[in-house]
Amino acid sequence: MIEAIAIILSLLVVASFFVDFSPTQDAYHIHYRTPHRRLHPFKGTFEPRFHHSLIKLNKGSTVGRLLRESSNRFSTLFRIIPTNYLTNKYSKNMSIYDNLIQTLKDRGFDADKRANSVYFSTLPSVFLLGSTVNNISHYYCYNDQDEIELVLWELHNSSRDRHLYILDHRSNQVSSASESSEYMYHCTLPRSFYISAADTRKGFYRFSYTLPIHKTEEGIKEIKSPRSKVTLFDENMQAIFTSRFIPESEPIPITFQSTIAIILKKPLQNFSLFFIFLQRFYVITIVQKVKINRNVPQGITLNRKYGSPTQSTDEIGVLGWADEDMLASRARRVFEKALARALNESHRDLKVVIRYTDKLIPETHLETPESKTELTLLVRSWEFYKQIIVAPNADYVYNILTQRCEDLVRASDDRRFYELLRDLKTDSHSWMYTRIREWFVKLTCIKD
Repeated sequence: MIEAIAIILSLLVVASFFVDFSPTQDAYHIHYRTPHRRLHPFKGTFEPRFHHSLIKLNKGSTVGRLLRESSNRFSTLFRIIPTNYLTNKYSKNMSIYDNLIQTLKDRGFDADKRANSVYFSTLPSVFLLGSTVNNISHYYCYNDQDEIELVLWELHNSSRDRHLYILDHRSNQVSSASESSEYMYHCTLPRSFYISAADTRKGFYRFSYTLPIHKTEEGIKEIKSPRSKVTLFDENMQAIFTSRFIPESEPIPITFQSTIAIILKKPLQNFSLFFIFLQRFYVITIVQKVKINRNVPQGITLNRKYGSPTQSTDEIGVLGWADEDMLASRARRVFEKALARALNESHRDLKVVIRYTDKLIPETHLETPESKTELTLLVRSWEFYKQIIVAPNADYVYNILTQRCEDLVRASDDRRFYELLRDLKTDSHSWMYTRIREWFVKLTCIKD
């Protein structure tokens, strides 16, 4: 191993005389330690260390020899693989910045103004060594006045699934932290996917974080190492798991010297991570005897072939759905009956029209004699009905299943849709609801 590293370094030194390894503009290395602590249903801690890259993305982003977006493992010393981020539904040749802009536009954000510049934090792949794990990436979106607009957390599962949370600083989602806190902002959202086979889908995430851009009293812009923390809570707000990104250095400009220093440390870091994960696996499965469900469904994710939540607004490519399976059919009927009951009891002025992105699927009209206002629901996947059965909660449906996250359904009036969801009842159909949920549990091996 030592001889191989020495040969690689010698080649890099020779190549440096012929290749332009000048510093990459607006790009930095940051050393992080990432304490992980699990509290329930089993306890454990571990603290790996990573070298993240903080990069400024914009329309005029420059590409350097030391760090670039590329799928070619021999293209540069540090690289970021574009297809490993966001969605691949648009085009596999899109840059991360263009992909992000299109993703935001499809979710109703004025991306041209609210993402004028983007600072992107992630774990890059290293020349010939690859990358070990990349559990969280951050996108910090600023307007042209360098004011924060949006913060996106992209969570990467070991199963290669990716899920996106968009924190809007103009909404009431995000709150400022207290002056004594080490973080600047907090935001709590319903959980949208399984991050671990040991957990269920229920619960909430609390995101805490600082920002990379700081302004001095003189108005001078400085780049600082952002810190962050994510805590998983169950439905009773009992903490289950917490992970922190604690910077151990200020941003280090990406130069040839700093890059070589990190490459030298990378093999030891990889071995350290391997033994940490091996030790945790032994403790969890052998010592604590935790039952691991290896067939947990990930739901609709950013990179599944037929499950992109950010398809373009013109709906190209979404016609020709697969046939409605038995579970979706049963779940849909329960949902429609619950809607009809809510209309008759609490929303008699409302007419609900359920349409589908596949125009071959007939519409459903639910109304009362007093109906005057029309609420249109555009369903984008049969998965919408299944997820309602998994978690029949108004906040979950509104925050996760709509375009705010998984984009399984779009409502013409978000406020009326949320009010209608709060009044849904399944009591009169509890036998059907229970049976469907039992089928879902049996088919997908979910453990409550």
